[in-house]
Amino acid sequence: MRLIEFLEKTNSVDKKYLAGESALKLLNFMEAGITMSDLVQQHRDLLTAMAGPQLRRLSEARRLWQELENLRESIMATNAGVPEEVFALALSARRMEALRHILPHFPMADFESTAIWLEAVRAALEVWTGALNLSTKKGTLKAALLGRNLPEYLESVVEKALDIFSITRDVWYALKRGEAGGLIRLEFEYPISSIATHLDAVKGRMGAPGTRMSTQELQRILVSEALPGALRTFLDNRMREETYKEVSVSYLEVLKVPPVKAQRLGAFNPDSVAGTCGLVVLNEKGKSLAHAVLPLTGDWCERARVFFVEQKTAYVVIPSFMMEYNAILDEFREKEGGFLVFMPVRSDGISEAVELLEKSGEATPGPSAGAIVLGRRFMFPSREWSLIDPIAALGNEVPDDVSEDELRVYLLEQRGLIQMDAGLDRIPPRVLPVAHSGGLLAAGKLNPQITHFEDVKMGMVLTGIIINITKFGAFINIGLSQEALVHVSELSDDFVSDPFEVVSLGQQVKATVVAIDTDKNRISLSLRTNPKPIEPRKPRLDDRRKPMRDDRYQSTASRSQALKDLENLFKK
Repeated sequence: MRLIEFLEKTNSVDKKYLAGESALKLLNFMEAGITMSDLVQQHRDLLTAMAGPQLRRLSEARRLWQELENLRESIMATNAGVPEEVFALALSARRMEALRHILPHFPMADFESTAIWLEAVRAALEVWTGALNLSTKKGTLKAALLGRNLPEYLESVVEKALDIFSITRDVWYALKRGEAGGLIRLEFEYPISSIATHLDAVKGRMGAPGTRMSTQELQRILVSEALPGALRTFLDNRMREETYKEVSVSYLEVLKVPPVKAQRLGAFNPDSVAGTCGLVVLNEKGKSLAHAVLPLTGDWCERARVFFVEQKTAYVVIPSFMMEYNAILDEFREKEGGFLVFMPVRSDGISEAVELLEKSGEATPGPSAGAIVLGRRFMFPSREWSLIDPIAALGNEVPDDVSEDELRVYLLEQRGLIQMDAGLDRIPPRVLPVAHSGGLLAAGKLNPQITHFEDVKMGMVLTGIIINITKFGAFINIGLSQEALVHVSELSDDFVSDPFEVVSLGQQVKATVVAIDTDKNRISLSLRTNPKPIEPRKPRLDDRRKPMRDDRYQSTASRSQALKDLENLFKK
């Protein structure tokens, strides 16, 4: 089935967007498997004519169509001679999987005509789809204990009837690990009597198989033998989709970070293995004005500071991993005198980005090339992160239980969609105030009275520079290796929905200490006029998951009522 045929049969996209030469060309590209991200780069003009919501619907429909086509090919490989019209009965992955299971039990040779055969297959599909729908909503799963030494992650779920519909991702993966390790056996239970009632009601439409076999035998071959596997597939698919969406949110958030305008921006990239660090200063277009590589020995801190002073910049981008308990950054901060403002950026996928630099002819010595990448990511996040493989960009955030290849395709599709979002181009850039090292802070050190974490006391008013802004608040450099946080609720006396509206990168502020966590070395500040101390959060008495319902599906006593309920449930 062609993609356009699928779209027309499923009404996935408004038909007015499917007409015309440009639409046909776009559908041909999509049918060929070109990702949305590549389409944005190579054929953006074909996408601009389609409204954003319709484009998302088209993307989802293409994904489903590809899955159905793969299933159709596998069915055709094992069921030679099956007419194409049977696939019109299965326009969802669930029904196509059912078709693969049903066809071997309904050979065309047993029927007088193709029309009678199609009606029998349709009736069988109704039974199967209804059984699966009902089982996902009313069925249960129990983990039967096989071993004695049960790991802690299984203790709360064994020997309990868990609602299939309510099983969470963590629980499902824990059950699968336990089963793979031979510790438990998974047992599905579903409403057999209701399924049998529905099967008995449509059995007369099944032709020869319905006449030849009893209801119990039909139920066994159509439902019972395959339903456990189908329920596993249902859970696997649901958890996979949840994982993809969760990972894509994290990835797309990076693409939506506002760009930053700065006349000059420094960047610092250490290579602890080689014992060197790369320095660079970029202009407002991200071009390198100067770069250097220093050994991390001797007076490297002073030489690095002088480099940035001579290049007239006080803002220095560093890898985000340096912001917490990093000896190199601690030494740099201690010796450079508090004149520089360090701003973090993720360094995932930096080697791939450096390779692109080399291919473009912008290669610089070793870690200074990495410094260029960091600086540009800070200035042009959407553009720079879109250059590299999304899996590399995610770093350690890629879950172990998903296919990297499949996740990559999903993320490239989402990246293309977000790049077509008109709102992305309208995100206003954040402007760093003009500053040069030594001129930004007239007093030199931010807070000369504090040199260690222990010097910070409740109620102190400290000078700080905002080095990072997130949706939950702003991080402030107060002259220590530990950053302080101003929660979004403490940024102003008024309600704040967007921290960028009230503070800016590089801004110097006066803030009051409202909380100190000595266990985690965390400092909380407030920019309110009359700040109040923040009470530490009390630990929960019980943070275990709420117990899942243990009620079983009870079929209706009345056969006529059962048929009525099932007719509504299975109606397509």
